[in-house]
Amino acid sequence: MAEAYFAAKRRYLRHQGIQPDTIIRADDDWEAESERLSSLLSKYEYAVDVKSSLDYVCCRDIAVPLDVPLADDIDKVLCLGANMVETPIYAAQIVAKRLEQNPRRPLTLILSGGIGRLTPLLCDNVVAWAKKEGLTDLVAQLPTGGVPYQSRLKGLAQTEELKPVKEEDAIEFSRHGYKSRDDLEGFLTESNLYLEVILGILVVKEKLIDYTDICIIDRHSAVSFDKNSFSGKLIVVLENTSTNTGNNVTHTKELLADADLLSPESRMAVVDIPYLGRRALATLAWHFGPLVAGFEARMPPVLLNYPEDFPTLPDRVLGIHMAAGELLRLAKYSIGSPQQRFFDRPEDFPRSLYQQVVEAEPLLNEMRRILGENVPAAENFSRKTIKSTVDLHKPVLVVE
Repeated sequence: MAEAYFAAKRRYLRHQGIQPDTIIRADDDWEAESERLSSLLSKYEYAVDVKSSLDYVCCRDIAVPLDVPLADDIDKVLCLGANMVETPIYAAQIVAKRLEQNPRRPLTLILSGGIGRLTPLLCDNVVAWAKKEGLTDLVAQLPTGGVPYQSRLKGLAQTEELKPVKEEDAIEFSRHGYKSRDDLEGFLTESNLYLEVILGILVVKEKLIDYTDICIIDRHSAVSFDKNSFSGKLIVVLENTSTNTGNNVTHTKELLADADLLSPESRMAVVDIPYLGRRALATLAWHFGPLVAGFEARMPPVLLNYPEDFPTLPDRVLGIHMAAGELLRLAKYSIGSPQQRFFDRPEDFPRSLYQQVVEAEPLLNEMRRILGENVPAAENFSRKTIKSTVDLHKPVLVVE
């Protein structure tokens, strides 16, 4: 029991960008800590409809399942970087289905992700997945920056040896950004990790496509890409210089424009870590506008059930923290002038859920402190994030 609890606590702290060894001690009283957490969780779950909160931020009401083929007007799949290996796996499955159903029609796969605070965790997750799948070359090379699959593709400036992202690199980039996008060049970014997973599935294991059927472009080669002369099956757009969701979207938009791959007649399927899905779709709609016909949510089927998919107390705290944080961000970006908000059309916002989360935030913050986060007693996320109060009796602007 103690081992399982501390393993979950370590996962929680790493997810929050905290080195577990600076918090966890061998003589920590896990039973007393668990008892306190359990009591606070019960109070929080009584005050907040956690399942509905997660369902909303994870796009459960609009996500399209894997067995539904991509519609004819969808010619792009956008996979946004995060820490879950399930995201590129799901993107690979979507691409595989399209290749099987319509192998003669080229598909564009966009991998967008530079360096964030969870990039080292993603690398660990990819290595663990590769071990289960028997991809021994990936297991051997990835920890030191080797990318055995994408190094066989033509079109990238640097793939033979990339620099693994250390914890300190991840924290520095996520907190302070970068002076130039060149600063991220040469690192083993989230999009590079995603590409290894996808190639491992499509080319190495399933053999649905060959390296010669793939054209890969990045910010250095996008302007010279000629879509009319492409005769392969898969165009991979590698965006590897972003450090947050906003960068993901704006840099992707620039790359697609440079490569002349934007079309107001076509839609884009979006694959993201589920709890970031609602905000990602809203951000994309805001920035792309009429440049595309629309977006379709294609979130991997994980984190579906609460509390069943969150087996330990730290996992449950992480689940409610993810849902609460996203609801508060969505509320923030739904107010203000058209120049200040991401969302430009009125939709039903879960106002009652938002109110529950705001009122129960002291309980969440106390649980975060128990797990080792430094949350000042007088500081609430909602006060820090939402500059003006959302009037829950007025329509709130969000996008589905």
